[in-house]
Amino acid sequence: MKSFLIGFVLFLISIIAFIPLAIWGIIELIIELFYKSRFWKALAKFGDIILLFATVVDVTLNVVCQVPLNRFFQKDGYKFGNRKDTISRCLGINERDKTLSKSGDFLCRFLNLIEKDHCLKSI
Repeated sequence: MKSFLIGFVLFLISIIAFIPLAIWGIIELIIELFYKSRFWKALAKFGDIILLFATVVDVTLNVVCQVPLNRFFQKDGYKFGNRKDTISRCLGINERDKTLSKSGDFLCRFLNLIEKDHCLKSI
């Protein structure tokens, strides 16, 4: 019970702190990047940071949504929910092993429109 309460309190603090700190950090980051670098170089660095942030969100969703992801996107295959995996990686493993459900296959095909063989490349 104690570990639950500590975890819950820390979770609430992190959620409350996230928005103001993220806004502040992004503003300062943009100023720093564009002040010290040429525009296109700064834009590329900022793109790398956005991709990293997207990966963090992806991994978080993989853990938080593991029950529905397992139910809708795979059938007796590699399980979603590992905190070291992105959703795309789990989809890619299931695509390779031919254990995707129809909705999982649809999601992989959609992601392939953005990047060719996205799910397979993420393995």
